[in-house]
Amino acid sequence: MESGTIPAVEEDRRTSSARVLLASPMQKVIFPLLSSTYQTTVPVADRADLEALTPNSLMFDVAIVDLLWGSVEAPPDIDGLDVIDHLEETGRVASILVAVHGQHFERDFLHEAVSRPLVRGAVFKAGGVAPVLDAVEVLARGQSWFPPTLPDRLFDRNRLTIDSWFRSRPLVAHVAGAIASHRANSWASIAEVTSYQRTTVESSPRLFGEALYRLGEVNDPDEVNQAVVFRWVGERAAYILSWCRRNGMGHYRREPITGG
Repeated sequence: MESGTIPAVEEDRRTSSARVLLASPMQKVIFPLLSSTYQTTVPVADRADLEALTPNSLMFDVAIVDLLWGSVEAPPDIDGLDVIDHLEETGRVASILVAVHGQHFERDFLHEAVSRPLVRGAVFKAGGVAPVLDAVEVLARGQSWFPPTLPDRLFDRNRLTIDSWFRSRPLVAHVAGAIASHRANSWASIAEVTSYQRTTVESSPRLFGEALYRLGEVNDPDEVNQAVVFRWVGERAAYILSWCRRNGMGHYRREPITGG
């Protein structure tokens, strides 16, 4: 893992022949600069654009992927992890650079993203356009780069992640999805929504406690109860809903709020 200050690259020394994909709902600022810098720049602004990329599409040297595309209150049907999934499936990119805000609520998204082999760099959006272009240069040359301020534990392949936990404990994933989607607010309603027996659902705090202890989020796994489970899910609802959508559990979603 490379880190440190991104080596600045003079404009006339940039790899103008690099083929760059920009996957972001916010195209207006950076896309004109990318398209004037690189010979080939393709925008992906929504799911339709993404699905237009097929195994027969152009091969990209670097994909710049905005990690978050919306909010829990205005749930998107796509985020950066969907884009990474699709790029992995189609095999149309050599390296992925994720663009992040660097805020606490992104950590679960970022933890999953950096576990992907194609993700070879990250850049903070607050730094402006220049660091993004410099990071693209690093990745286009076959190198990787991550900000030194990212914690080392983020890259620990042996550390438990929500992704690996949910895959190994389907009950937990269903309980979390039901709560995060606001489809359930009690053990009884969770049982109804998930089709698990109520007694099975009521046993889930033990599973949550084991994992939250390993994640370093509680001091005593035996103290995890219904209130702790609901609070934890609420704090991570955006990631949980994203995970459900990408893992065959898309029925756990929040319906957009419409005016009346």
